Amino acid sequence: MLIDLIKIRPFVFLLFIQIILIVIFFSFTQKNEFVESEILACGDVIEEPSFSNGKTIFLMQLKYKEVYGKRYLAKEKVKVVINGRLNASYKDKILARGDFILPKKATNLGQFDAESYYSLKNIAGILYVNKSSDIKILSKDRGIIKTAIDVKNHILDLFRLTLPNDQANLLGSILFGSKASPVSQETVENYRKSGVVHLLVASGNRISILLGICFFLQKFFNLSGFSTSVFATALIWLFTFMAGWGPSILRATVMGQISILGGIFDKDKDFYNTLCASAFIILTFVPKLLFDVGFQLSFAATWSFVYIAPVISKLLEDKIPKFWADSFSIAFSPYLATLPLNLFYFSTLSFVGIFANMVIVPLAEIITTMGFIFSVMLLFLKPIAQVFSYMLSAMLLIMDFLVGIFANLPFSFGSFGSFNIFFVLGYYAILVYNVEKIKMDKFCFRKKNFLRFSFVFFLVFLFFGLASSFAQKNLEMTVLDVGQGDSIFLSLPDGQNILIDAGPPKVGKNVVIPFLRKNGINKLDLAILTHAHDDHVGGYPFVLKNIKVEKVFDPGVPHTSSWYINFLKLVKDKNIKYYNPRGGEFVDFGKTKMYILAPYDPIDTSDLNNSSIVTRFVYGNTSFLLMGDAPTMVENQIILHNYPLKSDVLKVGHHGSRYSTGVDFLDKVAPKIAIISVGAHNRYGHPSKRVIDLLESKNIKIYRTDLNGSVKVISDGENIKVHAQKNN
Repeated sequence: MLIDLIKIRPFVFLLFIQIILIVIFFSFTQKNEFVESEILACGDVIEEPSFSNGKTIFLMQLKYKEVYGKRYLAKEKVKVVINGRLNASYKDKILARGDFILPKKATNLGQFDAESYYSLKNIAGILYVNKSSDIKILSKDRGIIKTAIDVKNHILDLFRLTLPNDQANLLGSILFGSKASPVSQETVENYRKSGVVHLLVASGNRISILLGICFFLQKFFNLSGFSTSVFATALIWLFTFMAGWGPSILRATVMGQISILGGIFDKDKDFYNTLCASAFIILTFVPKLLFDVGFQLSFAATWSFVYIAPVISKLLEDKIPKFWADSFSIAFSPYLATLPLNLFYFSTLSFVGIFANMVIVPLAEIITTMGFIFSVMLLFLKPIAQVFSYMLSAMLLIMDFLVGIFANLPFSFGSFGSFNIFFVLGYYAILVYNVEKIKMDKFCFRKKNFLRFSFVFFLVFLFFGLASSFAQKNLEMTVLDVGQGDSIFLSLPDGQNILIDAGPPKVGKNVVIPFLRKNGINKLDLAILTHAHDDHVGGYPFVLKNIKVEKVFDPGVPHTSSWYINFLKLVKDKNIKYYNPRGGEFVDFGKTKMYILAPYDPIDTSDLNNSSIVTRFVYGNTSFLLMGDAPTMVENQIILHNYPLKSDVLKVGHHGSRYSTGVDFLDKVAPKIAIISVGAHNRYGHPSKRVIDLLESKNIKIYRTDLNGSVKVISDGENIKVHAQKNN
């Protein structure tokens, strides 16, 4: 039986062997031979350069490198970042001198791990070129890929001339992917919460639509099968080059090509054999794609359409009309197949995704088809294209409106914390078991099968997703590594979640929200802004937009910072409770008490740091003192009020500045542990030698986010444990 199966589906067996070999091979760590230094590098541009925030960025395949005057042959890929605009194109030969930097490992839970990502993409590191005179284009190349990229960019320019800018970018993203046509971060978040973010990625669905157009033209014009196949082959590969040949596009293109060749040579096409053949071919050339989340999601979703969707449709068609049964099964099957991967990699799930896909995906497919036709019209029939654009614009508005409705539904989106690989494997084992059991019953709708199918899924999901809720609760405080700034998250024993500051701009998006999602946090009971400097408030606007906040504490001292103004506007727009606390106040969180030690009225506004909210958390016999950016003047005010200050953990004030952490104050606090939130090689010289020497002289254990990454402190009310993300 096994031999017969291998004969029918040889690529299923070959792919299985290939996956085992790839996993074994890459289980052994491959050392990056590069070191951080100034280098001279020569190589070819191997992706379309992008320009944003005043920088030109592209990948370069090295031919050779010069380090300390010695030349070495090289074949690694490096990411090149240039200050200013460089008119480079795909396959140009480049000579560049700059500082080579190795990719950094994530220093916060949930944060993008550049080291792992670059390793997956076979990229050695980043070459920073500071001056335009340090880079030269040695030669330019013109080929089919360069031509395809130029045509795509011309089409995108025509979109922007014909449609409103937001709609032009959205249409470009739907057709060619968000890298080619970026949309706003707000749009991306809405599509993610609605469970349709895949529409903004150049996916295999576009290849299917192009093939559908080709075969429609074949029937309409009565073309021969061979000429249609040649045209379809040229079209899908041209589009693949336009869209940047990502994993999903490659999968669909290779599958499409196999199907086309099968049609030419009149070979029977087995879906599973074709799917595995496409994976086998892709992994033969790029084996590390096996570990790419886009590759995994694409194949899982495609597999579900043939393996899971028919089963669900058969179960439902006796209960509801066949159209709705098919629609639901097509939306639900990829949701089921990709659910464990989404939880494993992103710790998030859209609860409205099934229904949003049922409504929005058919509209998106119409828009995609019209978008391709619109592109051809813009190139060859501009007068007609202008009329066509009104209809396309209306449909884009409707789709965006529907996405907004789903995204803003209560409980549309949730975070579930960390999941391990055993959950993923167990989930798929249970999924396959239940599908096979239903198939053996020959699609008879039996209540016991449906209940078994649903109940087992529910138990697995509940156990892995909510197990942490039943664990014994401690007080956990994490000082996030946000560079030169502050952001502290506290999870209290009674379940409350508190965020103190959100770091500089971009930290909300890149650090704070990913951290909260990876910890399964869907609501903040309290968000404290210690004061309105950008390195504390900059990340808050993104946080407020993407997570529910019950209450905000802010010293209330006016400031002209655009980030602070936006922060206040969001607090008002979202009807978040707002309060200006003052020293001497107290908040009872059950087992944990929070004491406000500063600021005091009247606040000296000559320095915004004087307005810092200082808090002391007490849980059982343990305590934490968090100083914000309070200077020694505020420390002396706190001493005069004679509050209890002794604390096990001190978050050192103002990033270890010499203007904070006075001797008298430190003697009163007498901490065992001091944590300094500070950016590496910052221009302020933080932390100061005086503060470090003072802490060391009192045998206080020092943790620094620039050296240790994020620092997590756990208290059970009696004892304290510290876990640093990385070792010094």
